[in-house]
Amino acid sequence: MKKKETVEADQGNDVVLTIDERIQEFVSKFGEENYNKYKPKKLSIIVMDPNNGDVLALDNYPKYDPNFPRKSLDEKEQKLFESLSDEAVTEKYYDMWRSFAVNDVYEPGSVFKFITASAAYEEKNC
Repeated sequence: MKKKETVEADQGNDVVLTIDERIQEFVSKFGEENYNKYKPKKLSIIVMDPNNGDVLALDNYPKYDPNFPRKSLDEKEQKLFESLSDEAVTEKYYDMWRSFAVNDVYEPGSVFKFITASAAYEEKNC
């Protein structure tokens, strides 16, 4: 058995969050309304300050309840969990708990058109 080692904490700097409470509230309300209306598999909203990259708001749907992290999102999912092996259930939990806004690869596609248009406008080519 490995001997338990205790490491004392060093005095550090404060953590300062860039989340703006008002923007986060708007994003959460908008996300919930649109998730319920359009029923996408996943919905992620990120609001950033383009000048410095600060994250002002971030939200993912579907959500899980951090107070009950193993509670299924709906009845259909509960039935799926019951039919899976323990290993597969663990994989599903990890999938459910991941922040896909942070962890998943995102292909910008049509969103990149704004960057091209902005560059052309800035260079006075439009």
